[in-house]
Amino acid sequence: MRADALSLAATLNSSEVDVYTIPQYQRPYTWSQENFELLWEDLTDAYEEYLQAIEESRTPEYYFLGPVVFVKNTAKRSFDIIDGQQRTTTFHVLLWYLYKQISDDTEKARVHAILTFLNKEPKLKVSAKDAATFLKIRESKITDAIEGNSPMVESANFFRSKVNQLSNPDSFSAFLREYTQFIMIVADDYGKAWDLFIGLNGKGEPLNPTDLVKAYVCGRSDLGEQAGQIWEEKILPLKGDSTA
Repeated sequence: MRADALSLAATLNSSEVDVYTIPQYQRPYTWSQENFELLWEDLTDAYEEYLQAIEESRTPEYYFLGPVVFVKNTAKRSFDIIDGQQRTTTFHVLLWYLYKQISDDTEKARVHAILTFLNKEPKLKVSAKDAATFLKIRESKITDAIEGNSPMVESANFFRSKVNQLSNPDSFSAFLREYTQFIMIVADDYGKAWDLFIGLNGKGEPLNPTDLVKAYVCGRSDLGEQAGQIWEEKILPLKGDSTA
């Protein structure tokens, strides 16, 4: 297991892998308006401090985004996201809209490298329930609202609006790429990743007991995505029949 303090760009565009995968046993995107607003407020405050440091010829300080836990899937050249899926997804949503507004070709290419594999396929593989909305986000124009009723739709329309209001999208993008920072933890196997997942569960959006059992059972299974599908189709529907 290793842990490194890395910029957003280095964390989400690692040369070790081609894609970042949210395992199908993980829950879909769940962040709410409160989460979006708090993150945006923190980012814009940190951006103002970044601009002031640049103006005063000081080295800007990093804004800390918290830990993320990955397991490397060597066969698929993928990082499976064990903890931090909500933040990772949120930044991809934000970056897709930012990408549409950037005018500098070099900055645009740097953001595109974070977002795509081989300049075409999305680097983030979201949950099946969010895939259709994520496709709309990638393919829509900055002027187009996303229709629907889900947390990811709310996230898309929130960040689309905020990015539209930026006076200098290129500068904000450079700050976001290089002066926000994750602690990237790469676990050797799913057992170690599970232990970290439980320990970090107090951060971000809390998990209920069903989420925890699902993650434990599916995360430790060699069947991977098949186990997640079985859980969704066979076990989860039984929750309403529980006599507990």
